[in-house]
Amino acid sequence: ISDTTEDDLNYLHIYNVDFTMRLFECAIDYGIPITYASSASVYGNSFTYSYNPLNHYAVTKVNVDIWVEANINKFKNIVIKKYSTNIIINIFITITILITLKI
Repeated sequence: ISDTTEDDLNYLHIYNVDFTMRLFECAIDYGIPITYASSASVYGNSFTYSYNPLNHYAVTKVNVDIWVEANINKFKNIVIKKYSTNIIINIFITITILITLKI
């Protein structure tokens, strides 16, 4: 869910954190390579790479970022693309995961 105006943090957590972590755990279990990106909203108005989420959506994205960082060595192949212009991190989960898992 990418609605930055959603105010139900539990709802956002279920779909943005729980589902993403389950998807990533499947990728780890099956050795599926992924390309991961977060959201520029996790940095807020900051011009550094420190977390300063702007809203509930961004809070859930920070949770996923922290989980990925803590589990980075479990992935067979993970690509993280970072672009420093306005601290934008480009995020995509490859279609391979969705096709392979038939989600």
